[in-house]
Amino acid sequence: MLSDFSEKIQGLFKKFRNYGKLTDKEIEEICRDIRLLFL
Repeated sequence: MLSDFSEKIQGLFKKFRNYGKLTDKEIEEICRDIRLLFL
């Protein structure tokens, strides 16, 4: 469970790095991903 969680967090940070400069749409997508992690 915990390793799955940390893998998802790692995936999010890879997304952050790929985006560089974030648009509002990308920020909303990341926030949605983060909310899904905690459901």
